[in-house]
Amino acid sequence: MRLGNLKVEQVNELGLILDDFGEILTNNEMIEILSKHFTVVKIKQGVVKCTYNESTFIVFLKNVSYLGTPHPFYKKRIQIPAWFLSEYEHYSSNFPVFFLGIYKYQDNVVFVIFDNSKYLKNKANNSSAHIFTHDLRRATLEGYTYRKDIRGNILFAFNRNSISTFVSMFVTKTVISTPALYSEFEKFFQSLPVEWNGIECYMDMIEANFSRKYQPEWQSSYQEFMFEEAIKSKLVNEEIVSKHLNRGKDAIDLDLYFKPSDEYGDLKMHTIGSSAIIGNKTETILKCIENNRSVYYVVFEHTTKLDKDNDYTVTEFWNCTRDKTDLRSYSGRMKNSITLQNMLVLQINSENIRYLNADFQKDFTNSDGAGRTAKIAIPKKLINSFVVYSSLKNP
Repeated sequence: MRLGNLKVEQVNELGLILDDFGEILTNNEMIEILSKHFTVVKIKQGVVKCTYNESTFIVFLKNVSYLGTPHPFYKKRIQIPAWFLSEYEHYSSNFPVFFLGIYKYQDNVVFVIFDNSKYLKNKANNSSAHIFTHDLRRATLEGYTYRKDIRGNILFAFNRNSISTFVSMFVTKTVISTPALYSEFEKFFQSLPVEWNGIECYMDMIEANFSRKYQPEWQSSYQEFMFEEAIKSKLVNEEIVSKHLNRGKDAIDLDLYFKPSDEYGDLKMHTIGSSAIIGNKTETILKCIENNRSVYYVVFEHTTKLDKDNDYTVTEFWNCTRDKTDLRSYSGRMKNSITLQNMLVLQINSENIRYLNADFQKDFTNSDGAGRTAKIAIPKKLINSFVVYSSLKNP
């Protein structure tokens, strides 16, 4: 074993994130770690046959290590050499084949399965497959973590206590790999139309007498409206995720409640291209992540057509429904229509909260002179420290 040449984020066995030198294992050291949990046969350098409970598969081994300067310290990778591609073709006709990264820091060991479908199409001599500190931390604390990025690539990280889970999900495929919570939001997201027109959305909400039917940011209200409709129709399993009812001055001001984990979340709409995703009050988020809990944001990203570029049709409709004399009120910010692009599920916890701006809007004032409470803002350039699931919108 050798050490990296730069102190970057590492995850110890307790799930704590520390700045330290990474550990780079030799091929034999990686095989030694595997042999503690599998029956292993070394085929050649970097290629190992593993057997677990009569299930046999092939792994191509690589270290999980820091990506290198100038990349963020939370970003790690395995390198995928060109020989992976030819060797995959040789073995995959007889066995499941996995690109397996091994992360080791002190007594902590995390195995990482990288989705090989993307890299098999890549003819570059040295591709990189990425993983982030929060993935390693989740696998350390919770046994395993599953993430799908917006390109559809699956990443699965697991510790020594969840080897049977990996085998049942990816080798024997007797267990569905996508976590139930993410599946519920995937169903909801894919059930929605791609194109949302402002007037049509307002009319749907007005007809149903939805409580937030006249909000100027109609796309956010419509997202919440459609989620309530999905619960009523039982498209969304209310035993997994439900609409949170905010009651009382000290109530948690978030839209969603996740019963199995006793955690909270919120629905968000976000225009692609803006620099940050604006969240809730900082004090609310801090309260909700106490005792090793998390807050989840379900973010629908979209492109936007502004109403001022489309004859102010939505603006005038909105003002007419509210009997306003100024039919161009709010015209500068009103959206005419949006097109859904992808969904992100973001997790905020006690470790990654340090990456966000917890003082957004602090010391701002409203038009009446009253001060605003600080909110969180998640910078898009650091979004990968929070994403735990993502999906592209089907046409």
